[in-house]
Amino acid sequence: MRERVDMTTAEMDDRLANPTPHERPWATFVRYDASRDELQLGLDGGTVLSVPRDTIEELRGLPKSHMRDLRLMADGHALSLRRDDIDISIPGLVRDLVGFGRRALHPNQLASPRARSRRSGRPPKKRS
Repeated sequence: MRERVDMTTAEMDDRLANPTPHERPWATFVRYDASRDELQLGLDGGTVLSVPRDTIEELRGLPKSHMRDLRLMADGHALSLRRDDIDISIPGLVRDLVGFGRRALHPNQLASPRARSRRSGRPPKKRS
């Protein structure tokens, strides 16, 4: 359980004005471009990520008209579409799109270490 921290109003105002990197919002804006059927997500630091709507599983198959209601929530940490009861974590979305981890590797890249491991190691016993 976390220890309770008492803060004065001035300390809280200072904390809100100067957030730590962990407290800053992930996104500063979200827009839907209907002509291109893509979301434009403004990330902290000025980067704009353009994402085709069909690449986001939760939004795939929804009518384009519903995208007008897409909003940033949780201080820039989530996308919300109340009409369809959809909430999407922005850190999770960025991780899925960029593909951190082994999922980002091409299947051939995954097969190569497996093949090397089969060739290496202890040689098979000779049969007599």
